[in-house]
Parts: sequence; C-alpha cells; structure tokens
Amino acid sequence: KSYDGRPVFKPVTLNIYRQERVAILGKNGAGKPTLMRLVIGQETHTTGKVELGLSVVPRYFAQDQAASLLPDRTILAEAEQDAPMSGARG
Repeated sequence: KSYDGRPVFKPVTLNIYRQERVAILGKNGAGKPTLMRLVIGQETHTTGKVELGLSVVPRYFAQDQAASLLPDRTILAEAEQDAPMSGARG
C-alpha cells in the first residue's frame, strides 16, 4: 500500500492457519492499522493482492474504537462482542 507514491510498508506474506490468533506489533507509523484495513477489505491495496481462506472471518479492533467501549464491561467482553471465539476452549 502506498499513499501519494510513498509506500507504507514493504511487501508482506502472511500464512495464518486454522485456530491461530495473530497480534500485529510495531513502531508508531509502521502501518499496522493500514495492514489490518487491507486484510478486512476496508481499504484497497495499491499493488499485490489479499487472499483469505474460505471460512476466514477477519476481526479488527481499531485503535480509535476504544471511545465506543462500554465502561461496565471487561476488555474481554468488549472484544468478544464483535469477535466471538466460537468453539474456543478456555
């Protein structure tokens, strides 16, 4: 992905398999939210492609989404509201 001809990050290939969970970590300005918006289809890529498996349901908790959290719920309850871990074991 690039903006005005300036790339946000270098090309990346990710293989994530069934029941795996992923956390994207990096410095400020590294393009973490941009990468996630590309994966969930909220933003279009400049080059390359995004391919998701047949049963993949991507979930993304945006950094500005915290403003809409309910103060009487736990962080886990809020995250599971939008991305339930069906079939997960505790």
